[in-house]
Amino acid sequence: MSLRTRLLAGLLGVSAVLLVVFSLVSVVVLRGHLRTRLEGQVVAATVTAARRVVEETRSTRR
Repeated sequence: MSLRTRLLAGLLGVSAVLLVVFSLVSVVVLRGHLRTRLEGQVVAATVTAARRVVEETRSTRR
């Protein structure tokens, strides 16, 4: 094989490896961000539901 062919093959190999690494990092980062966002939404919904239950309980006792 010529030097040009070996360099091109090496460049394609390195590019493929980097694409795989970047995609895995993206998945991990995005998963963490979405999980954090979901947990915040669950906490907010839980607080809202608890407030409604307390308000309804107070209003029915009066």
